[in-house]
Amino acid sequence: CQNRGVFRRLCRDHRLFLIHFFKIHFGLFFLILTLVLADAKTGLATHETDHRFTVYGVIKNSSGLPQSNIKVMVSDTLTGEGNTVFTDEKGYYEVLLHLHNSNLGDEIRISAGTIIQSIKVNFNPEDKKTERKSEVNLEFPEVLNTKKDKKWSLVAAVLFGGGIFFLLIRIVQQRRMEKLK
Repeated sequence: CQNRGVFRRLCRDHRLFLIHFFKIHFGLFFLILTLVLADAKTGLATHETDHRFTVYGVIKNSSGLPQSNIKVMVSDTLTGEGNTVFTDEKGYYEVLLHLHNSNLGDEIRISAGTIIQSIKVNFNPEDKKTERKSEVNLEFPEVLNTKKDKKWSLVAAVLFGGGIFFLLIRIVQQRRMEKLK
């Protein structure tokens, strides 16, 4: 170890340890910060029962089969408060809204694909313990064409794979040209 300055006094191994230590801790700090900020909107709505309103339900097709991976948008038409979720494999969705007693009677719009349904916010403002929620089940008039979605996913995968393949070929050609020089 050299005795020239604080950081130079440390051996190479100690410097590498400190650098590695700070990289890990700054990485963890930014990961935790990202997770907290990503959940900030939901975090605001979960603090008190009388500030939460949950809209949930199941989306099925006309044959009664649950529809998975359907985009569901739920919003308060007066305040603009809302959220977007996707149905799970059983067609279930759940959206948590941050509403107050003053939002009693507001119109909530639930939309999935071409289906739109509205409800009125309804709860007892005096009851601050019971969970405020409303069930809204939706039914598509026809069976959704998931084969079309899979087809486009396959096309996108093939195009992406082809792009990577041609990029790799270009890199190999460029390296061969450099070796010939």
